[in-house]
Amino acid sequence: MDHSEENIQEQMKNEEKYQSVLAFSPNAITVTDIAGKIIECNQSTLDLHGLEHKTDVIGANALQFISKKDRRRAACKLRKILQGGSIKNVRYTFLKQDGSEFIGELSAGAVKDRTGNIIGFVASVHDITERAKAEQIQQLLSNIANAVHEIEDLNDFYKYIQKQLSIIINTQNFYIVLYNKRTETIDLVYWVDDIDDYISTRPAKGTLSDYVIKNNKPLLLYDKDIMRMKKQGILGNAGSLPKVWMGVPLKLGKNIIGAIGVQNYEDKNIYKNKDLEILNIVSGQIATAINRKKMTDQLKTSLLEKEILLKEIHHRVKNNLQIIYSLINLQARHLSKERDKELLRQTQNRIKTMALIHEKLYKSKGIAKIDFCYYVKDLVATLFHSYGVYKDEIILVINIKNILLDLDKAIPCSLIINELVSNSIKHAFSSSLKKTAGKYQRNQKIIIDFRRDNGKYHLCVADNGKGFPENLDFQNTDSLGLQLVNTLAEQLHAEIQMTRKGGTKLQISFDHYSK
Repeated sequence: MDHSEENIQEQMKNEEKYQSVLAFSPNAITVTDIAGKIIECNQSTLDLHGLEHKTDVIGANALQFISKKDRRRAACKLRKILQGGSIKNVRYTFLKQDGSEFIGELSAGAVKDRTGNIIGFVASVHDITERAKAEQIQQLLSNIANAVHEIEDLNDFYKYIQKQLSIIINTQNFYIVLYNKRTETIDLVYWVDDIDDYISTRPAKGTLSDYVIKNNKPLLLYDKDIMRMKKQGILGNAGSLPKVWMGVPLKLGKNIIGAIGVQNYEDKNIYKNKDLEILNIVSGQIATAINRKKMTDQLKTSLLEKEILLKEIHHRVKNNLQIIYSLINLQARHLSKERDKELLRQTQNRIKTMALIHEKLYKSKGIAKIDFCYYVKDLVATLFHSYGVYKDEIILVINIKNILLDLDKAIPCSLIINELVSNSIKHAFSSSLKKTAGKYQRNQKIIIDFRRDNGKYHLCVADNGKGFPENLDFQNTDSLGLQLVNTLAEQLHAEIQMTRKGGTKLQISFDHYSK
């Protein structure tokens, strides 16, 4: 016995409070020397580790009662105490005499002599296995519920369920079956097994899953139980004989949708009744999650089918508009007057404007809204080409960011831009769209600005051309284009303003939620 051990024992004998704590505490209390060798313990320590005599504990190193996976962490914590600290309610996995494990919370502090020197440790442990298990189950249920929306593939979702369950029970051989009451078949939607091969769909009758489903209760069977049920004709020859089998029904309210099972071919003691209880507890959440996941996937499939259908509709509308465009083009060949040809060209541009929207929606990832910036760039390029305008003749400035429009707003806005840009090309710069001494005028601009501010959209089309005539009311004119702009603005419930300074600027403002 070294000097520190003598000091600790002498101190404990002289102070009755130590003896009272050891005798009456429900926690396992051990006292060690500075090297970690146990000098004293109470009866609760023996009970917690499944021991009978103090001689099984006294003289042993305290760390040997902690699982190997946690010993290094525990040793580091004890070194912290040597530096004057303490540890409180730290979780470790502890060992019983029979080799089984339990989860405990450990608190420890230093034992000091009369001069204040650390001469050992005193530690208190209480078993929190049930609490920790309950926390694990709660976390498992939460993880599975969240995985419904996070995991795309259904098979990956089943695999995730297996992985989560493996934290609390052995799922080396694991399966999920869904039951079809109408056909009396079971569909093995997920199957992992060391011996038997996967079979997707089979008659339910004569299987352990069917027995659990029909009797609506969890079941823990050993090989002798399974053999007895086979002799009684309850079970058929449905796979290899396991040492132990455990299964529970998957229930949605009063409806049973299937079963979940685990089995082992080597160790019949691997599952206990408490494991069956746990599996039964989590089965309800698993059933709900599986059903929700299937419904979510069906909804996604349905939405995808509708999206494909709508894309096809957009494609056909675009094609039909192009046919109309081509028919007008054929008709224009029989016209001799330039004014008549110009009117048809304007009509063609309007048709092409709408066709371009349907083409963008057909090619886009989402069919609900269109990225208006990319659309406007293509629209104006089409107009420039239609009027024979080269990019170095008119400077185009487009200020549009993060504007997504649905069809109800995209079409009127695009037609408004079509009319206003066409007007700028035809009238604002009509006299200057010709080369002067082999060069184009470089200061000609068309600006398209579209922004969203405080729940309102503001669409502005401006040019620095010769300007709109002062004596002409743009809201009361014979021009079909401007009549169309005003009509479309009314459709958007928009306010419309025109500024004639330094060219022409027309701004249209409408609410984000206007229809």
